[in-house]
Amino acid sequence: MPGPYGAAIDPPGRVARLNLVEGAVSFAPADAAGFPEANARTPALLNRPLTSGDRLWTGPRARSELHIGSTAVRMNEQTSLDFLTLDDNTVQLRLAQGTIRLRVRTLFEGQRLEVNTPNLAFVITQPGDYRLDANPISNTTRVVALSGAGVIYGDGGETVNLGNQQQANFTGTQLTPAGPGAAVQDSFDAWAAERDRREDQSVSARYIPRETLGYQQLDSYGDWRHDATYGAVWLPRAVPVHWAPYRVGHWSWIAPWGWTWIDDAPWGFAPFHYGRWAQIGPRWAWVPGRLAPRPVYAPALVAFIGGNSGGVHWSISIGSGGTPRPSLGWFPLAPDEPFRPAYRVSPRYVTEVNHNIVVNNTVNVTNIYRYQRLPAAVTAVSRDDFSRGRPVRGDLTPLNPADLSRAQVVTGGLAEGAANRGALPQRPRLSRTAKACCSGRPATRRCGGATRCGQSRRTSRRQA
Repeated sequence: MPGPYGAAIDPPGRVARLNLVEGAVSFAPADAAGFPEANARTPALLNRPLTSGDRLWTGPRARSELHIGSTAVRMNEQTSLDFLTLDDNTVQLRLAQGTIRLRVRTLFEGQRLEVNTPNLAFVITQPGDYRLDANPISNTTRVVALSGAGVIYGDGGETVNLGNQQQANFTGTQLTPAGPGAAVQDSFDAWAAERDRREDQSVSARYIPRETLGYQQLDSYGDWRHDATYGAVWLPRAVPVHWAPYRVGHWSWIAPWGWTWIDDAPWGFAPFHYGRWAQIGPRWAWVPGRLAPRPVYAPALVAFIGGNSGGVHWSISIGSGGTPRPSLGWFPLAPDEPFRPAYRVSPRYVTEVNHNIVVNNTVNVTNIYRYQRLPAAVTAVSRDDFSRGRPVRGDLTPLNPADLSRAQVVTGGLAEGAANRGALPQRPRLSRTAKACCSGRPATRRCGGATRCGQSRRTSRRQA
């Protein structure tokens, strides 16, 4: 679906982020569809971007919280939630069973927020607070608008408007009333209300838009300061020795962006997918710049090194006394350095993703970046470790300046455009055991028989 940039090739400018896990919460990625891992769930990772086709499950006595822009989605125990569609204009979730709470702060013009359950679809039309309980055994869904408003859709064109402080309880797809729902709020409601209260008091929201994923966690792990050069900057309070941005975490291939940095720090989302980093004195500071009201997500704001005429032929010893191996390094982009995606995008997308910086165009001519030759800023691993997504730790020995002097910026990297796509490792290959369901598109239910791909049955009818 075309994004706000007007080009069908552009990837979404927003993703979701899982930022809190209590108990056993599992995850199945969209990329696993049609592969042996398709029905396997693994423990959910904080900071892994979530997008169309991804699935989450909370086990007994478990809860989780995720954000889609400024919208908070909270899952109670034994809840199954799928991302049917997540792009710049549409969020379509499928609540197969269980309970969710949504705190919707903003609905921008043209945006659609929809939750499908086994027997109905609920479209939120106003900012507010909502709760949905889906019971697939009784084919019943309860929808509560604690504040705000929305429309409930069933099969056959049935609709019910739900207003502020109203609730409805339906069984079957024809919106048959199922009797009054619970009138007393439970411990999950109280937990969600406390999460809202903490979010409302966020200090970071004074400095960056609430649409910036991960702003809430910055309060507990760092401090904001004013810098004469960069304006408002955020400094983490405690980091490992020899730490640098993009040094503790791992790389993962997430379509449609490709190689994506997943940081291990609980605060490690916003500073690695928006803004830039700058070394101010002995410390690293995150420089958000003037983020747009709807900032555009990037998989990693780095440049890669390790090439010879654009190819990866750079061999160095990782650690002390190791055998030189083909390696790949990267460093954070500075506040005036542009991000140029390796994935296909329109020129307008490039402008929007760099909205927050004043571009230093000399980088295009000299191909020299501020931190390219700084051992304290560059992180390197073997090409094999990179492509396998092995953990990168912060206790790495700083690189030898002689090794850095031999390394070239990798064209085709995340900061250098797509001139040489073979310079970086390609997408990891998975072994198929069966034909991919739905031709690679996310399915609303298991494929086969009466199921349909990409959209729910009710939504497809309404939009026809």
